[in-house]
Amino acid sequence: MTAANIKTVKSCSIKNCKEQKSAIYIVREDFITKFNFHEFQMKIDAAMINQHKPTFVMHEILPTNQKQAQVYDKNINFNKQSFAMLTKDLGEGAKRIQNEPNAGGTSFFSEILSCEILERVLNAKLTKTELEINYISEHSKKVDYLLTMNKSTFNTNDANDNDNNNTLKIGVSVTRAFKFIKNVGLEESSEFFTLEDAQYLLQKKLIGAFYASENVLNNNNNNNNNDNKKWVDHQGWDKTILHVLVPNEKIANTCKKAYRKLKCEMKRNVIVIVTVTKWMNCIYSERLYDHFL
Repeated sequence: MTAANIKTVKSCSIKNCKEQKSAIYIVREDFITKFNFHEFQMKIDAAMINQHKPTFVMHEILPTNQKQAQVYDKNINFNKQSFAMLTKDLGEGAKRIQNEPNAGGTSFFSEILSCEILERVLNAKLTKTELEINYISEHSKKVDYLLTMNKSTFNTNDANDNDNNNTLKIGVSVTRAFKFIKNVGLEESSEFFTLEDAQYLLQKKLIGAFYASENVLNNNNNNNNNDNKKWVDHQGWDKTILHVLVPNEKIANTCKKAYRKLKCEMKRNVIVIVTVTKWMNCIYSERLYDHFL
């Protein structure tokens, strides 16, 4: 599909997308984002209004050059090339994360892609990267980045940090749901990803996001004296998004079942977005070595 074949949906401000029944396809040079327009609009917009409403949505992304992506997926040594192909058309927010040192681990690829995906589907704007968010302690639980977005997901105006009446601050925690088994392919390993694995992962990330919000410093306070620091009580941000990247629909559906079993208290004021990433194995097989090639 080329840009000439793409039309903008009238009810959506997102550029370069077309509507087919209830599906939206955002087609860009690097990857295609597919989601159900009504599900995203209705569920996420309702969650923005009611913080007690549990919200779980799923969608899919796939490389625009699927033939080349499948070649790269066969060999872990092509991780860097695969990721470069998936990030040809990054927005300013994802580029900021890409240019910042990672806080640790091998989740650099997933955090960059997460920011780009959410900026595209939610019409959001990155406001702070992981290292720009200040907490009570350096050992505090952390989120990966902060977004600003309109209270209405598909509002025709871009998110504006200065318009407090129409925008919300969103803390985003990113994770990957998959099973790693040595000498076994990602698809085959997925068969061993259990409901218990999904429950453990979601609980761990939701609890971590809660404590991150509890421990974030008041952004308006610039006093370096620890005794005079002011805390933001339950108000580090207005809403939390747990963004879960999964390699296939089987794991996505397992996460959905696990989510339903969680206690309501854990799901309060949190939107869980599960993204199925087709032919993007580099997200799950990322190595520190990939960044020094």
